[in-house]
Amino acid sequence: MLDDLQIGRSQQARLLDLSERTLQRALRGDLPRKLSVDQFTRMSLITGIYKALPILFVGEASKAWLTRLNGRRTLNGQRPLDYMLGGGIPAMLTVRQLLDADRSGQFGDATAEDRARAAGVSVRMVRG
Repeated sequence: MLDDLQIGRSQQARLLDLSERTLQRALRGDLPRKLSVDQFTRMSLITGIYKALPILFVGEASKAWLTRLNGRRTLNGQRPLDYMLGGGIPAMLTVRQLLDADRSGQFGDATAEDRARAAGVSVRMVRG
């Protein structure tokens, strides 16, 4: 899932609050015996973010969204990935809520045109 989002191993480990070695073992099928509540929370948030992106953006734009500069006020002009790496769970929750709000049409500061400009490609219009 994180590979689909064009995130490197080091960044994947930081997002999940795992060591790179533990992440490598988990990817080979040797899952950690014990995960913290924080780690489960991080996994849940990342899963929600991953699922929201292809609903909002078309094709490669959904995969690249986390690694592109974002002019949204909430993200302070940063790449969403950098925002989450710097802010931990609260920032990950903010990104998840931002995308969920976009999906439901509740975020007034992001129009379909804004998303199209940010993505550089066409936006799939979702009608509720």
